[in-house]
Amino acid sequence: MTDVITPTKLASYKHQLATKQHRSTIFLEGSFQWLSSWLNRVECLDVSAIDLVFSDQALPFESLSYKNYRHHLGTENKTLLFADSGFNLDALSALSGTLVAGGTCYIWLPDTQSFTNSHFYRYLKRHIASHDDVLLISEKGTDEKDTDEKGAGESDFSELAAADIPSSEVVIADVKKSGSSEKSPDLDEDWLKVDGATQEQQVAISTIVKNLEKPAQRSSVVLTADRGRGKSSTLALALSKLLFASELPIRVVVSAPHRMALGVFFTALAKRLCDAVQQSDSFFWRDHQIEFVPIDGIVREQPKADLLIIDEAAGIPVYLLDKLSEHYAKLLFASTIYGYEGAGKGFTNKFLPLLKRRFKKLTQLHINQPIRWAQNDPLEQFLFDTCLLDAELPELTGESVAENVSYQSLSGQALANNDKLLKPLLAILVTAHYQTKPSDLKLLLDDPAISVIAQFSGEQLIGVALLAEEGIQDEELAQSVLNGQRRVKGHMVPQALSQQLQIGSAISLRYCRVMRIAIHPELQGYGYGTALLEQVKKHADSLAYDAVATSFAASFSVTKFWLTSGFLPVKLGFSPDASSGEHSLLLLKPLSAEAIALSEFSASEFYDAFCMWLSDEFKSLDYRLVALLLASMPTKFRPELIERQQQKLSAFTQNASLYSMARGTISLWLRIRIHTENIELFLPLIAKALMLKTDKQVCQDFGISGKKALYQHFQCLIKDTND
Repeated sequence: MTDVITPTKLASYKHQLATKQHRSTIFLEGSFQWLSSWLNRVECLDVSAIDLVFSDQALPFESLSYKNYRHHLGTENKTLLFADSGFNLDALSALSGTLVAGGTCYIWLPDTQSFTNSHFYRYLKRHIASHDDVLLISEKGTDEKDTDEKGAGESDFSELAAADIPSSEVVIADVKKSGSSEKSPDLDEDWLKVDGATQEQQVAISTIVKNLEKPAQRSSVVLTADRGRGKSSTLALALSKLLFASELPIRVVVSAPHRMALGVFFTALAKRLCDAVQQSDSFFWRDHQIEFVPIDGIVREQPKADLLIIDEAAGIPVYLLDKLSEHYAKLLFASTIYGYEGAGKGFTNKFLPLLKRRFKKLTQLHINQPIRWAQNDPLEQFLFDTCLLDAELPELTGESVAENVSYQSLSGQALANNDKLLKPLLAILVTAHYQTKPSDLKLLLDDPAISVIAQFSGEQLIGVALLAEEGIQDEELAQSVLNGQRRVKGHMVPQALSQQLQIGSAISLRYCRVMRIAIHPELQGYGYGTALLEQVKKHADSLAYDAVATSFAASFSVTKFWLTSGFLPVKLGFSPDASSGEHSLLLLKPLSAEAIALSEFSASEFYDAFCMWLSDEFKSLDYRLVALLLASMPTKFRPELIERQQQKLSAFTQNASLYSMARGTISLWLRIRIHTENIELFLPLIAKALMLKTDKQVCQDFGISGKKALYQHFQCLIKDTND
């Protein structure tokens, strides 16, 4: 709402929302000095007295920042001030969930030229105007409507005493929240009701306990909810009840995309089990143990657990969730489907069908009822609508025919003025990518280095490629980067090549980096992704880029797509990503002569070192991914066996005891002869000869009966392949 805001309107606005157990949303547009003065004069609030302040402005106290705001997501607050000149949407979306019914969220709109000239600013102002229960108060005031009362601008309220404004305080029922008990109670059948959990939480807790309490039963439970529904505290309450009821010791492993996502869960658990002993990331209560293990640690080590709990599961790649569901017998997945967590809808659209096939007993639960505010809260609705948190996939009509495909290059300005296109575009990206965040919307609209290629079938949007321009042409800045004195945001590829691979000439080339590429789920597997990537190459070529680049968490299927499309691997990160559990792979598709020379040189170095790294840095890498990378090695990079090496190889095929003598030759042979067809046949030999796994480990991993059968497999593979 952007009409004239009078003192009476302001008080009435807050009062009416509070009576409905809703929250007030007030945008304040102007200088930060004016904002502070307005809060002091009109709301009788000093900035330091506000419950939560997220700000990058100079303040006499320490406010929340992007680095630490997640630590406060389990708190409850009556007032929130969001005063960030960069307007971090992730933080705003997250912290708004801590505001209780009757509370007020003050949001600063800076009057800086860089902000008011941005596409996001105009997009945001348009959405503010379309929501009647959201206020916009400007330092300049407004003359949009005639009124007998002053507007709430700079000179507003100057003659109005605070006592003249009706109180907006409304008594909200003091409901005791889950996990608020100071000591571990005697958990009986009435415990949940006494604790004050909402009805939906009670149902969820009872259902979780019922489905997971039998030790021998293989079962899985999925709990979903929007932000502010008490999902994490519900998990803690359910686990507390499970532990109390069990006569046997239970070992529970808990994980999430990042440790901070479990802050609310562990806080609630500590309150319920107040006599538990906490050591680092482990809880010990009676004979039970609850331990946090990062996702990559679970994938790599597969720790023993009677129950595995994954919170914010939608922020983890689907194929990793599938791996976990294959290994563990009892699983409890929980996630927000919409919200700040970085959630992709692949969790519901792709993973749940896989889970249903793995578990005969799968229970799905959803919590609708907010615990801190009432349904249809205007602040929540505004954020959902503006940040497109609930963007749904476009429903495809008619047949999508490949011959009818067209492409369109879109700017941030074009998208900011077209919700009809922006909403399905973001929905496709969210569905495909597991770490989509609200801040991606602002990046999409405002970053001049970001562009979009949209793929249409007729009038229907079916695919999206999100591109970033990279390359440091400024010689002085480039030299500072090469000297290790600077790191420039938004230029990941040239800095990785020049600094980490020590190829100085790479820094000044121009790269078109494919940040994300996504196809509507109903059309995946029909070649639309390959066609879209070809269009990206044409687009990059037409703009004289030196190369198309990409970097991603290297799963088998995604890596296969890029290798099949002619991209060369040049760098594989040594440390796996904490949320995906995978190593980051950087690939190039050269376009210019200089980039061709660079790509071939760096790819050749990569393949030479990769085989050496397999027994150490990459010893836990997925066998199929190793085989895929080796099989995709260009012929020019493959070694050749000399006559003596061929003799050793032949000798081994006749006498298995000569394996150690021939192992170096076998390693070379693998690099020469492995191919993408029948790739599975090469996996045991890769594990043994390149990754140096023990005979016992290889037999266990591939279901081979013993050492004799293993070496017979090696001998037959070499003979058959050479023939």
